[in-house]
Amino acid sequence: MNPINIKKTKLSPKVILDKDNNIFLITGRSIYANANEFYEPIISWFQNYMKNPNKNSELIFYLDYVNSSSSFQIIKLLDFLYENRSDLCQFKVTWLYGADDEMSQETGKDIQYSTDINIDLKEFDASEYAGIDF
Repeated sequence: MNPINIKKTKLSPKVILDKDNNIFLITGRSIYANANEFYEPIISWFQNYMKNPNKNSELIFYLDYVNSSSSFQIIKLLDFLYENRSDLCQFKVTWLYGADDEMSQETGKDIQYSTDINIDLKEFDASEYAGIDF
C-alpha cells in the first residue's frame, strides 16, 4: 500500500499515512476552501487500509485551526473508521493541542461530540512523540 505524504501549506495540513511504518498523522492548519477535495483521497486511502489494517494503529491530529468544512470532513473520516472497526485493528484516535491552545482543544471536543469514535484529547508532550516530525 502506497503511503500518502502531503506537505503542509498555509491552508492545508501535513498528512502522513504510512502503513509500513505505522504512522498516521494530520498536523498543521486545515482551512482549505474545498475540504472535500483535500480529504477525499485521505478517506479513500483509509478505505483501502481497513481491508488489511495493522493490528494497532493510532491516528494523530495536531491541528491549530480547523474551519467548518474541514471539521465536517474529519468527522466523516472518523465516522468511517468507527463504522469499519473490527477485532483485527485496535484503532486509537488522538487529538493533540498546545498548552495554551484552548481553541484547538475545544475543536477536538466538538469533533468528539459529533462522532461515536473515542478520541483521546490531550496536551502535546514532545517527549511522548519523539521521532515524529510534526
